[in-house]
Amino acid sequence: MYPVDADGDPTDPTTAEVLARATCAQVEYWASAGTDGTGAGDHWDSVSIGPVSLSGRTARPPAATGVELAPRADRILRRAGLTRAG
Repeated sequence: MYPVDADGDPTDPTTAEVLARATCAQVEYWASAGTDGTGAGDHWDSVSIGPVSLSGRTARPPAATGVELAPRADRILRRAGLTRAG
């Protein structure tokens, strides 16, 4: 937890910088894995936009915990004390 302004942005410049670095690390992780982080690629063999077509749904259910945090993003946040312990 950290103080935020009325828009929900961190008020501490150091916290804002750490969050920006962790965000970049997360996007780099997704790019190197060839994914967009939504998990959609893990659930469908083929997806089209128009006219909508989804096929080949995998048996694996969506992750209950949400987005997988990139190891480097996790380190950045932990070192700054911005993650929960335990």
